[in-house]
Amino acid sequence: MKKNYREILALLIFLILTVISITALTAITMPKRYDYGSTWGSYLKEPKNSIDVMFFGSSLVYCNVVPSVIYEKSGITSYVMAGPEQTMPITYYYVKQSVKTQQPKMIFLEASSMFFSKYQNFSKVNVGYMPWSENRLAAIFNAVESNEVPGLLFPLFNYHTRWSSLSLGDIKTGIFGYERDIYAGYTFLDKIEPQTEPWPKGETLDMLVYKENLEYVKKIASFCKEQDIALVFYISPSFSSLNPDNIVLLKNDVADIQNLIYMDLNDKMDEMDIDMRTDFFDLMHFNCLGAEKFSKYLAVLIQSFNIEATIDEDMSLWWSRIANFKKLKSNMIQDLAILKENAEPSPLPAETAVNEPMNQNLTIYNQFISLIKMQQYDEAVSLYETSDFLKSGYEKAGLYYAYAHALIYHEKAGNSDAVKMLKDHINSDFILTMQYKPEEPYKRTSYGATWGSYLKEPKDSIDVMFYGSSLIYCDVVPSIIYSRSGITSYIMGGPEQTIPITYYYMKEALRTQSPKLVFVEVTGMFYEKYYSSTNINVQFMPKSINRLSATMEAVSPEYWESLLFSVYDYKDNQETDLTSYSVYGTDINAGYTFLSGIEKQDEWVYRHVAFNEDEYMRNLEYLSKISDLCRQEEIELVFFIAPSFSRVEPSYLNRLSLDISALGYANYSDHNILYPQDNIDKSSHFFDILHFNCYGAKKYSEFLSELFVSDYGLSETEGENTALWQARADNFLYMLMQ
Repeated sequence: MKKNYREILALLIFLILTVISITALTAITMPKRYDYGSTWGSYLKEPKNSIDVMFFGSSLVYCNVVPSVIYEKSGITSYVMAGPEQTMPITYYYVKQSVKTQQPKMIFLEASSMFFSKYQNFSKVNVGYMPWSENRLAAIFNAVESNEVPGLLFPLFNYHTRWSSLSLGDIKTGIFGYERDIYAGYTFLDKIEPQTEPWPKGETLDMLVYKENLEYVKKIASFCKEQDIALVFYISPSFSSLNPDNIVLLKNDVADIQNLIYMDLNDKMDEMDIDMRTDFFDLMHFNCLGAEKFSKYLAVLIQSFNIEATIDEDMSLWWSRIANFKKLKSNMIQDLAILKENAEPSPLPAETAVNEPMNQNLTIYNQFISLIKMQQYDEAVSLYETSDFLKSGYEKAGLYYAYAHALIYHEKAGNSDAVKMLKDHINSDFILTMQYKPEEPYKRTSYGATWGSYLKEPKDSIDVMFYGSSLIYCDVVPSIIYSRSGITSYIMGGPEQTIPITYYYMKEALRTQSPKLVFVEVTGMFYEKYYSSTNINVQFMPKSINRLSATMEAVSPEYWESLLFSVYDYKDNQETDLTSYSVYGTDINAGYTFLSGIEKQDEWVYRHVAFNEDEYMRNLEYLSKISDLCRQEEIELVFFIAPSFSRVEPSYLNRLSLDISALGYANYSDHNILYPQDNIDKSSHFFDILHFNCYGAKKYSEFLSELFVSDYGLSETEGENTALWQARADNFLYMLMQ
């Protein structure tokens, strides 16, 4: 009998240890969630019964409501427990679970989800981060897709493949838990996207789903009444507008629900003083400026319901939240100030008396300007090209040089309309004017040339830079490199980026970063002079002497006018003009472009190369310039060929290898040879014959992270924004699992 007791006890101990182990492993392997909703880990760290008002719904809540602003204006504490595209049934279980640790006096429930589909593809996130309870189980069985049920019941099933990419942050948070959220559930957005007028959301009304959602609203209202919680059912202000007929239907259907106050806050945007030019992140969501105004309005609205502020809040925590939001917002305010500056061109130097001593460089500049005034463009171009002082970017010498160069080209080609247009943009004082207003380029956040986001990267925080074509920005994942080695990297590639453009990209990029190592992909050595996307590569560069030089040396003349006159107000080569980049934030992908498609490959093939000796030698000159630049800046340089199933023939690469060796300051590596073929799965790693998809890119980036340590002696980056890099790692792995 004693033996049986011992066996039963041993079995119980084994089962308990198994459960503890699985729970711990699940907590460690799950991607950590700090923003974009479903932030249960941090919510459960809030002091018990310290929240006055809670907000539920979708991204229209966690992007638009700032609890710290509400607290600052009213002293009322609030928290956002929304989730991405959160459906009404899941919201019901969120509400029930939330009040286990808080006793809010009022709940705000955003109503747009009434017109969601039954499942919105985010069940794994919305339910997967809920604490284990009867509400989580009810949500699993009542509100999610059947195919998501196993992974939500046994989360280790969803995340067991993350072992190879776990970071110290994953382990620390998994073991010790989350910290309090400095945002209180809000997600900070700093991009500006000006709006003109509301656009129809185009929602599809499924009456069966709508009626089911309506029943859950009634359940929420009934539950709130039981808990003595006031319920506000509101439509968030947005420029992605719901169908007016659907709004009328909703308003009528909720009118008789007890303990529910219905409000359409789109009608209150004027009271909020919303600025269409500055306050939106996109059609649907406010950025931090709009969210602040909306939250100030909410603070007044909440007070109108005579909600009494709690006296049990952690005041130091809430004032830290206020300070944090103000600090983050300050960068955007500075950008807006730049936008409003009256950027008048600097006047030309005054004429100097013949008998007065004059700086030799200033004499050269005045001579250069005089030649252009007299329309002696050939002589002006020649003087510029022989003067290091002028080429350094003094005043606007580079822009005038570009102007003269463009006039020469169009006069010789007989393009009278282009010549007239160029001359029309010079005023009587021979100052380039603002008459020409080029169409603003669209915001570029992927597929290379992502300068707007790159310039928001913390200064001198990147250890490795990558340059080249889509073989870089589709194949290299900086977040994976960081999660494996702690080394920061960034992709400054561009679509079909030619070697001359790569050179000017590097010169411009080095103004804000001081990398230890640079990797340049050199398939572009075999591109033609004006390859198909040269204008796109240059169009998004900052206004600078490097952009001007890239335009004149690497872009077809047919694009010169638009590229030149869009930089009429650039400063000089010592300063990067960030005015047009105020709408950007840091890039969560650090220059990488996520590709999820799968195209099975058989065997690699040789790509067609239309080899041109003159073009090749011209490109080699720019490789030499890149080599000299890296030598001067004491940056280790690697020219390499990225792995691909569409390869350049060995005869061309053998010559390239010899020519690079002759440069004297660079290493050459063919990663089709160096990258282990065992790492490549032909059935699942490719997006097309040229590029890896996200799975192949992950594997290749893991290889690169090891290479940086073993072959180049790099160690973990110091002083980087660890929260940003952890978010990047979590984001990639989250996208990988979708």
